[in-house]
Amino acid sequence: MAKPAKPTVPPPPLRSNPETFSARMEASLLFWKTFAEYLDALGDHAEAQADAALAAALAAGAGTGLALKGNGGKLMAVNAGATALEFLTASGAGKAILANASAAGLALASDADAAAQRTTLGLGTVTALAEAVTDLSAITRSGWNRFAAAQTANTPFATGAGMVLTIFYDGSAAVQLVWGHNKGESDTGQWIRWRASSAWGGWVRLYGSDSEILGLVRTPGVAAATTSGTAFDLAVAAAATEIIVDLIDVSLSGTDAILLQIGTAASVYAAGYSGAGIALWTNGAASTSVAGMPISPSSGNWVSRGVTGQARIVRASPTLVMMTFTGICRDGLAILSKATLAISEAEDITRVRVTRSGSNTFNGGAVKAITRQ
Repeated sequence: MAKPAKPTVPPPPLRSNPETFSARMEASLLFWKTFAEYLDALGDHAEAQADAALAAALAAGAGTGLALKGNGGKLMAVNAGATALEFLTASGAGKAILANASAAGLALASDADAAAQRTTLGLGTVTALAEAVTDLSAITRSGWNRFAAAQTANTPFATGAGMVLTIFYDGSAAVQLVWGHNKGESDTGQWIRWRASSAWGGWVRLYGSDSEILGLVRTPGVAAATTSGTAFDLAVAAAATEIIVDLIDVSLSGTDAILLQIGTAASVYAAGYSGAGIALWTNGAASTSVAGMPISPSSGNWVSRGVTGQARIVRASPTLVMMTFTGICRDGLAILSKATLAISEAEDITRVRVTRSGSNTFNGGAVKAITRQ
């Protein structure tokens, strides 16, 4: 399709020349139709030219331009002489990913340059998880690897198997996280170590056995109603490292002190406690007891003073148990209590007893034990 000829523009109508003004004005108005037809034909011509150029480019080797066919995935750039476009060719199959950019222009990275850039960025090649490594310190790329401790050097444990996540963050500095598992608890858990100045540090165990992980979780018990009776035993696990006893509006029929006692599977410690409870009020006084940790307003009747609060029991050492209580009575009287008890290292605490110092009976509320292992 030939380029349309440019139409001749009529001379302008001028008021200074009244003899030609009328005829030229009419010619100018009629020219707009001719001009619109010219623009339409020019657009058709440009579209036809573009279609022809694309068809030539898609044909392999057609014409003197760049052939798009067969060059999928390649980069196009201006050549060094700034005279034409050219396709950049990768130095190896599939390596046309990383490129070097500078003031001189853009060029594909060579295999060596690409490897250097991956090292700087900490990028590793894709490795099947089934390919176990033989030395955790020999890993040079970020990523996941599987290992068997018995056949792998520099692991945090000697037996079992695991997964290691390695992260390089500036070429030489790195961190490794290991998740290991074995039937033995000593080989189960998570470890971490760091590398600085090309040297790995020692492994640090974050957590290990199931019991260590469970130590992060508190296990609530079942609430026991204290609306009648004289004593309530709350069972706790022998492996508990902390026992929390909730008192919820607990009341007695008289003026006895509520006592918290601990015990083993065989018996309850009913003596030997060193502690006191105090009511924080103008006439509050300390109430001491060797039969348990006392919880008492020290004066008045429990019937209208149900107590709500929380006791915390911990084994401060293999032979010493520490107990504390913070709570408040129904009428607003605050209560603080504390006690200690010396026990045998071989004994496991498996229950907490809520009882009273005299002969009163419980007539309201509930108690519940929460343990942490």
